[in-house]
Amino acid sequence: ELDPQDADALAMLAGQLVTDGQLRQAEPLLTRALGIDPLSRIAQHLLGTTLVGQGRFAEAERLFDGLIRLYPDFTNARIALGQMLMAAGRLDEAVIALDHEALIRADPLAGLLLANCYANLGMAAEMTATLEGIREPPPAAAVAHAALLQRRGETRELERFASRQSAATRDPIWRAVELLTAVMTRDAAAAQQHLGGLAPGLLAYPPAIEDHQPVDTLLAAELLRMAGRREQAERVAEAFLRRHEVPPGDHQGVESMRTRAMAFAILGKNDAAIAELERARAAGWRMLVDFDYFTRIDDYPMMTAVAKEPRFRTLVRAIETDNARLRTRLAAARRSGGRS
Repeated sequence: ELDPQDADALAMLAGQLVTDGQLRQAEPLLTRALGIDPLSRIAQHLLGTTLVGQGRFAEAERLFDGLIRLYPDFTNARIALGQMLMAAGRLDEAVIALDHEALIRADPLAGLLLANCYANLGMAAEMTATLEGIREPPPAAAVAHAALLQRRGETRELERFASRQSAATRDPIWRAVELLTAVMTRDAAAAQQHLGGLAPGLLAYPPAIEDHQPVDTLLAAELLRMAGRREQAERVAEAFLRRHEVPPGDHQGVESMRTRAMAFAILGKNDAAIAELERARAAGWRMLVDFDYFTRIDDYPMMTAVAKEPRFRTLVRAIETDNARLRTRLAAARRSGGRS
């Protein structure tokens, strides 16, 4: 209001709208900001983010490519490009975008994303080397180590590691990991203890899910089911589905489809869960190992019944075949020294 021509203020307002999921409201503000300051890297980056969120991947890719050429050291742009390529199922190209030592050193998020691509491409040695290479800053190194423990199936060691990190740092991420390990090991007593500190609102009626990450919400629902509180578990899952229902005509990201599938699984609606995952694959989903906790979708306890369904097994085999082809393309791209 004080200065409608302040490009930075417009970009910051748009950034808050993006955080709140109001992408269509953010886009005209960013267009105005770039009309005032065409070289604003923040406004360009945010505009690319809004385009990705609306499924306009080709436009976003052109924008990110141009931004990287304009500002080669702007790590946010290269990471955003990598995330977009992952969402589009182009994991081989995401590896090319993210596999830069200077980028990972400047922002370890790039290394974690790269390791997740390797995990999904079946490149375990490369995943391990990438995670072990993240040594600074200490919080990022700890997250990388936790991801490695999870991929190795060392759930008990991960539980102990998360407990030590939680006590030392008080970072809520470790309470969430403790919740994960308790659910994965079917330790209902420990899980309920962690839930009380992490997400007490999910125990309320109606459950308050808006302040929690999607997978954490569903882990809590699975905990409630483990504890014999099936009705509350179903309330959480139903509230989750309502909150993550996309109006007809709007873009729904593949990660949203994946988590909706997990909510359907908690409700015992296996066909609906598989249908969501089939839609996700058609839209580009290739990340059987998620970025939330480096956990394969069929390893989550709430997916046990779904994972036994022939349709699900067929879907997983198809994605593994897709990713094997992407792995071959990546090898060819690296031999040629170009982008896959």
